[in-house]
Amino acid sequence: MAKASKAWYSTSEVAQLLAVQRRTVCRWIHTGRLAATRLGGHYRIRWEELQRAIEQSCMRAQLSLEAKDCIDKDSTAAWQRLRAGGLA
Repeated sequence: MAKASKAWYSTSEVAQLLAVQRRTVCRWIHTGRLAATRLGGHYRIRWEELQRAIEQSCMRAQLSLEAKDCIDKDSTAAWQRLRAGGLA
């Protein structure tokens, strides 16, 4: 990810950067998925926090894909065993 042009971003700016609804960004803040600071009654997100959240999300997605691959392989092996007439 490129270097930020500023240190703090609003929820609307983060939403636009990530192509999600502003409500989604607020939900991430409320659930702790994205750390934010309240300044003047509005949430502000530091660039470094945004980077951390994106990297963590990418790692979760990668782990999820790896788990899916394992499940698919296990399922394929199980189906082959069933077709062969055995469960083991």
